[in-house]
Amino acid sequence: MSVAQGDRLAAAASEYFVPEGARFPAGVGGFYSVDDVELANWNLGHHFFDPATKRWFGSRIGSDLYAGRFFVTSEQDRRPAASTGAWNGERRYSVRFARCDGSIETVGEFGAYGSRAAAHTAAERAGHLWRIRAGGVS
Repeated sequence: MSVAQGDRLAAAASEYFVPEGARFPAGVGGFYSVDDVELANWNLGHHFFDPATKRWFGSRIGSDLYAGRFFVTSEQDRRPAASTGAWNGERRYSVRFARCDGSIETVGEFGAYGSRAAAHTAAERAGHLWRIRAGGVS
């Protein structure tokens, strides 16, 4: 992914997740850690972080949280060798957004990144632009 593509994705994410003119009071804009996101998700009765869900999707959850809302997951297609999986067994990375209630959204396409570094760069940029647009600290 080029820098320009990453900037376009981050800008699109910030526009989608922050309504025009929205402002957040200091300290209210996000979570402190991915563990806090997990707890909020669990309190909703959702299963994004459940061990069985992660096992099914071959998921790993990154521990870095950008702007209190964006984080990276990776998933690996683990279909039997006889079938053709979507990614042929390759591990792919997605940028995720934690809504204030703990629900999780995918930013861009599921599995959009072929490397951990590219996904973290996109998540960091999205977080930076999201905070600027939300009126938070840049």
